[in-house]
Amino acid sequence: MKILKQSLFAILVLSMFGAFTIDAMAQEKRRAAVQAYNKASELAKNDQLEEAITQFEEAIKVGQAAESAGEEGADIVEKSKAKIPGIYYQSAINDYKASQTTGSISSLEKAIASFEQVVDAGNQYGDTQLADKSAGIITQLNYKKSVLQFRAQNYDASLATINQVIADNENYANGYYQKALIMKKKGSLDDMLNMLEKTIEVGEKANNTKIVRKAKEKAASELIYAGSKKIQSKNYTSAIEQLNQALEYDAESSDAHYRLAEAYNDRGDFGQGLTHSRKALELEKGGRSAKAKIYFEIATAHKGNGNFSQACDAFSNAAYGSFKSSAEHQMEYALKCSSKTK
Repeated sequence: MKILKQSLFAILVLSMFGAFTIDAMAQEKRRAAVQAYNKASELAKNDQLEEAITQFEEAIKVGQAAESAGEEGADIVEKSKAKIPGIYYQSAINDYKASQTTGSISSLEKAIASFEQVVDAGNQYGDTQLADKSAGIITQLNYKKSVLQFRAQNYDASLATINQVIADNENYANGYYQKALIMKKKGSLDDMLNMLEKTIEVGEKANNTKIVRKAKEKAASELIYAGSKKIQSKNYTSAIEQLNQALEYDAESSDAHYRLAEAYNDRGDFGQGLTHSRKALELEKGGRSAKAKIYFEIATAHKGNGNFSQACDAFSNAAYGSFKSSAEHQMEYALKCSSKTK
């Protein structure tokens, strides 16, 4: 019986000593974790961000070891996990600022890679808000990358990048606009217009009035230019079709109406020529030089309709700038306008 009591006492002593030993080990590991955490915080404060991340990861590792022996390391683990995504984010911001200074594609790619690390760290350590924010920034930076590639005339690379942007965020209207510009270089006018239509559709859904207006203005200007080239080649039917399509995007375009007047006058439809030239003059916000060409088409329409007096008046208003000599020639030799005509 005495031996049994002594054995039980020995077991109790050993158990207490073992518990004390485990607790002491846990405390020691917690102290090591706290030291790593404090060192990491100091490094982060001094903008030594890579070293800070390494130290916070060490604090997590040591803290988890302390947890396995008790609860002592749990707070350090959670605090460290909460810090890491933000430090990655600050590092990414620094890389982005550097890319703004250099303006190079390679520096921008480095910034993109840094924000991708933020996304990974945010998802790993539970900061999904920062991960989502960084994903949005990556979309914008890839858009900028595509623009830089486009300016460098690397259209294939620019297209690949903007396709990635659209894949990442199908509601990013600027991406479709950028792709439309690439289509102008790599595809046809119809390809470009289709992408501008997509820009308008997505922009309207997002209530992005700026990009919608920009896309419509671009579509109108491209169609006006294409229509003017068709006039030069005397393809008036196609020119009129494209110019009317331009008015669907910009009903207040003085230039579209002016080109329509030019097309109709050139093919001898002076009634329509007069209608569109008058509308162009009504919408024109420029000065005398901008209006001179319109007055020339008004005069041409009047002349074609046999209204010579009105044609003389209109040619008089057209006699300015680059249209001066042509208008004066018409007044002096074709119509023999009165010297009283201004």
